[in-house]
Amino acid sequence: MVGPVAEFKVLIADDIHESCAEALKSKGCHVTVKPLLTRDELIKAVKEYDAIIVRGRTKLTRDIIMEAQSLKVIGRAGVGLDNIDLKAAAEKGIRVVSSPQASTIAVAEATMALILALARMIPEANKTLKEGLWLKSKFVGF
Repeated sequence: MVGPVAEFKVLIADDIHESCAEALKSKGCHVTVKPLLTRDELIKAVKEYDAIIVRGRTKLTRDIIMEAQSLKVIGRAGVGLDNIDLKAAAEKGIRVVSSPQASTIAVAEATMALILALARMIPEANKTLKEGLWLKSKFVGF
């Protein structure tokens, strides 16, 4: 069982919005933000923290996870877990959590925008307009 949140030392090892650290601090966590740690720095740091939050850049490999002494949870701020050795985490009894639905709306919006851009030939229209051509009748849509 995990102790009170106030005892948690949390390392944020990737660039993430400052509101993440502030939310954890407001719950009494001791938060350290150190993006861009080298592999060796991460191996040393993992020994000191109860929780680590990463995005996609930081790789938590077996050798890094096995050095953890008090790590209880790895938080992945994002969808994929391919940068975390899940088997090693399970062997050490470390929970791994993520936010798989975090970007669902943004991805859907971008997909719709790209569909519309292709349907209306916006990239080509933009190119010809920059070339000084006004081909209004060519780009009428469906």
